[in-house]
Amino acid sequence: MAICTREKAPGWDKRQGEFYVSTKGYEDAQWWLVQYGPAAWLRDGDRSRVPMDQPVFLVNKESGKVKEVVYLEDPDTLAAMQPVKAGKE
Repeated sequence: MAICTREKAPGWDKRQGEFYVSTKGYEDAQWWLVQYGPAAWLRDGDRSRVPMDQPVFLVNKESGKVKEVVYLEDPDTLAAMQPVKAGKE
């Protein structure tokens, strides 16, 4: 979560509302998928605030390397990831 905040928060467009990194995400054997975006969506559940063109933020479990992927470029890999929850939302 800290990696995502460090990478994405400085360039966050404040017109989208409060920047937020969710404690919920997804994983496979190699990657953590970290959900970030408007707090109104991730924390408060306002589906009208879901960003439609935002790349998926992945963190490699072994190296900590960050990779961003557009969902449509690798839907099978992303759809096969399993949900995880790091803590209370």
